[in-house]
Amino acid sequence: MLGTHWLFFPLFTVAVALAGTSSLKSLDRQLEAVHLPPSADLQAQPQLLAEAVQALQALEAGVQQLPDDQRDAGLLRLADGYGTLARDLLSIPCPGELDESQCALFRGLLAEKAEPLSVRASTVLGGIMTSDALGRADRQRREDLGARMVELAYDLKAAKGEMPQAPPPPERPEPAAPQAAPAGWMAPAGEAEQLARFAIIHGIGGLQRASGEPIVSVGEAYSAGVDQLYVVELLGRRDGLAELRLGGVVDWDSHCVPHQTLSRFVAVRAWIPESDLLPVVGEDLVVDHDDGTGLLFLPGTPVIDGRLWLHGQLFPLPASAYTVHDYGSNATRHQRVYGDVRIPWGTTGTIGGEPFALRQPSYDHNEDFAVSSVAPRGDQSLFDVSLKCGGYRFLGETPPPGDPLAGIFGALGGGARGAAAITVPAGTRLYWADGQPAGQTVEDQTIDRSELFGSAMRCVERRLGSAEEHRVALCFDPADLESP
Repeated sequence: MLGTHWLFFPLFTVAVALAGTSSLKSLDRQLEAVHLPPSADLQAQPQLLAEAVQALQALEAGVQQLPDDQRDAGLLRLADGYGTLARDLLSIPCPGELDESQCALFRGLLAEKAEPLSVRASTVLGGIMTSDALGRADRQRREDLGARMVELAYDLKAAKGEMPQAPPPPERPEPAAPQAAPAGWMAPAGEAEQLARFAIIHGIGGLQRASGEPIVSVGEAYSAGVDQLYVVELLGRRDGLAELRLGGVVDWDSHCVPHQTLSRFVAVRAWIPESDLLPVVGEDLVVDHDDGTGLLFLPGTPVIDGRLWLHGQLFPLPASAYTVHDYGSNATRHQRVYGDVRIPWGTTGTIGGEPFALRQPSYDHNEDFAVSSVAPRGDQSLFDVSLKCGGYRFLGETPPPGDPLAGIFGALGGGARGAAAITVPAGTRLYWADGQPAGQTVEDQTIDRSELFGSAMRCVERRLGSAEEHRVALCFDPADLESP
């Protein structure tokens, strides 16, 4: 009825290795080809999809040819490619001759074909979320792609009818004119990394502006999830409040929590009750048991509800543990080690004779978990997991024999913009929508013009918390922007 035979084009054929060597520049060119025109009629022009898939296959093969020190940067582009094609499929307009119910079916078929691409993008991206092998630009790109993947997951559910379509954007009040900063006020510019102090907060409900107003209204029903922990730079303490710097250029990969409160390109000044700063481990904490199991936690590992938090895993807090409420950036953290054995989430075992279960954190979209190494221990196996801020060893059932994941995905440890974009240079002043000073940009950032709103000030909305739907308006004086 719908003439949608093209939807069943084989998206996942085996990529043939390309001749010659690959480079990040060539991968960027291949990524540009992984794209469908906004009004593509794939029933009339099925070759458009074929060309996009071939470009995606070439991109994957090119990543396999990169040297090891560029592999994570290549994987970032591969994740971007899968996400781009998935979003392009969802953006195809419903043919005009279809009625409302037929359009819903059409969108559902599109979502069925886009979902495997989205899952693959999340899997690749999840493998490099803690990578320290990326440059500053690619780290920003990784963060932006992560935010787009969250939105893509929502759009997929809506297209499949699993949740209501997203409501239309609310009518935004016109931003006020920018106000002058009070005497002595300085936008947080950050300190040298070796001198900076950091803290971790649980959720965003307690964040305040200089005036004492909440940065975002979360409502009485708000409850932060166990994985909604955010690294913040601690600027000072006074009168029971901690002064924070949200976002900005910081080596986020050196911290235990894998995501932050705001994007890297802005530094926003905020306050929170000092009592809301989570305790963190203050010195190396080692717990070894006679059966070979054990735990290691490095300084900066957060404590939530009386339990140690490590990559979503929760462990009892020993009575002898030394905890503090802030820490310095530590450059000698463990590296996340990926082995060939992957085990399912929910795998159970013991640590020191106490029950243990492998819990999947909400931000990790991998279908299973890669352990660092496995060693036989009688009729069981000793699983070793090495993470950035420590690790743990547990005894569990020996996994069945099998091959490790094949190809690039077993080794897992935005595109160019055109005239519809504006570049905001580093050092640009930042305001709240009522005109009060908020902070500044700390590195150049490209923003789609379509995102900007307001006339007295030009504002853009940004997500406050990677696991939450709350957004805040960050604004610029039009005089500070190029041709806004």
